Amino acid sequence: MIEFSSIYKIDDSKNLTDEEIKTCVNILLTDYYWLKYEDFAMFLKNARMGKYGKIYGSFDTPTFFQMLGQYCDERVEVSKEINRVAMEKESRSPISPETQALIDDFKKQLQEKKVKRMNFSDEIPEMREQQKQMNKYIAEFKKKVGHCSGFLEINGKMLGINEYLEFRYNEEKEL
Repeated sequence: MIEFSSIYKIDDSKNLTDEEIKTCVNILLTDYYWLKYEDFAMFLKNARMGKYGKIYGSFDTPTFFQMLGQYCDERVEVSKEINRVAMEKESRSPISPETQALIDDFKKQLQEKKVKRMNFSDEIPEMREQQKQMNKYIAEFKKKVGHCSGFLEINGKMLGINEYLEFRYNEEKEL
C-alpha cells in the first residue's frame, strides 16, 4: 500500500496519510480478501503504467478504491473470457476412434439389456404371485414365532426365517 501510494506522490499534504494507508489496508483485508498477492502486483504494475489514469490534485482513499474497482472489473471480464474459451475447447475436444468404439460398444450393451428387460417383463405377473406367496410365508412364520427366539422347530429341526421360507416353498412344490 505504501509502495502504491508513492506512485502518486504529489506532495505530502495531498497524499495518503499513514492513517489513511492503515484504513485502506483494513478495507483490503476485510472486503477484498479474495484478491491474491499476484492481483496486487498486477494492479500496482498497471497503476505504474498509468492504466487507471492520471491523478490531478490529490490522491486519497476513494481514488485508490476507484482504481482498484477498475482492476477488479477488468479481472472479472478476463476470467469470464478464459472460462468461455476453456468451455468451448472442452466441448469441441475430438474423441479418439478408440474412445468412440468404447462408447458405441457400451450403447450396444445397453440396447441389449433393454431388450432383455422387455422380454423379462412378460414374467412379472408370475413373479408377483411368487412374492405374494413369500410374504404370506413370512407372515405365517412371524405369527408362529411371536416374541420367541426367532426359530421354529419343524420335524425336529430349528428353522430360521430363510430356512422356513425354503421349507415352505419346497413343500408347496411337492404338492
